[in-house]
Amino acid sequence: MGYLYNVSSVLSSNSSLTNYSDDSSSKSKKKPVTHSCLSPDKSAILCWHPEQEFPYEHTRPVPRNPIELAQGETVLKIQYVRDAQMINKRPEGPNDVELANILYETKHRFFPKPGKKYRKVNPPKDRDSL
Repeated sequence: MGYLYNVSSVLSSNSSLTNYSDDSSSKSKKKPVTHSCLSPDKSAILCWHPEQEFPYEHTRPVPRNPIELAQGETVLKIQYVRDAQMINKRPEGPNDVELANILYETKHRFFPKPGKKYRKVNPPKDRDSL
């Protein structure tokens, strides 16, 4: 809390305080104001960007799927359902990276091993007697 107090006291001082206004939001009546100054030991530049208000008219509702809502509304469950739907929609199934994540394995386990194809079969030798 003390650090924020020091920053606000430095920002409130009139020494080397500059106001900048952004001209990109010409439609809004209020222009955002940014305050910046140097720290007391002049080793850092301090900037203060107040949070800008966002008009309610420009907001949109969150898209909701009734099937997902019936199963539960937690973020993790919705993400899991969407991932499962994406995997099931593809005819080839999950790729190597997805399999590694599902089975908690490294990706190298799913790469083909060409040496296995050329390996010589070592049959057991016949024994004459026991």
